[in-house]
Amino acid sequence: MPAVVAAAGVGALASSSPARADTLVPLVQGFNTIDTDTWFELDDGDFIIQPGHLPMADGGYIKFHLGEPGTPQMQIFGGSFQFPDQNNGAVEATTYGDGVGVDVTSESGPVLTGRNSDDTSKTDSAAITNVGLGRGLLVSSTNTENEVGASTGVNHGSGAGVWGTSSSGDGVVGVSTHARGGRFRGPAAAIHLTPSTRSTHPTSGLVGDVFVDASARLWFCRKSATATAHAVWAQVV
Repeated sequence: MPAVVAAAGVGALASSSPARADTLVPLVQGFNTIDTDTWFELDDGDFIIQPGHLPMADGGYIKFHLGEPGTPQMQIFGGSFQFPDQNNGAVEATTYGDGVGVDVTSESGPVLTGRNSDDTSKTDSAAITNVGLGRGLLVSSTNTENEVGASTGVNHGSGAGVWGTSSSGDGVVGVSTHARGGRFRGPAAAIHLTPSTRSTHPTSGLVGDVFVDASARLWFCRKSATATAHAVWAQVV
């Protein structure tokens, strides 16, 4: 950690550099239990709050960077920080440009862990909303020797390990460059196809589609539908 060269409270900062104070104060306006008279200015012009000046802090420190737009404005180094009086969330990060809202790095431990400690709560532990055209969540593993997968869903209850829904597209898509698109295993059945309420297969279809009608007949699509012709289906069972 850079050496501390001067102690500067928000009041002292405001009197010596109003512009810098206007930038710093909004960054920490949610930390209403911090003693703002014990800020420390570093030799690179950044500011830190040490653990003794944070509510329920355990090691580490928070660093505020007042640099150019696009650079992180707040960094947390080590330790843990709890804000028991914050009913609107412990941490909120907002960026109004192309920068990352939250950037988390770990040398060897988990990059991010989250836990809902109320075992009666039905609230999602993590909720991500995307109003743009990209993915709501992208998980990528760049190690070519990784054999455990990029993402794993584990449910110790009776619910699904992975659940996919879509308004107009496919609920779940699996693609592999060199191996199988999907593998399934289960003591009850490897895969379950819920029967349709329709009396027979649809007139539409893509080659490879599998369909179970209301009479539990299994159909396989052998030829895709076109603008002038229905799909061709063959009954398997």
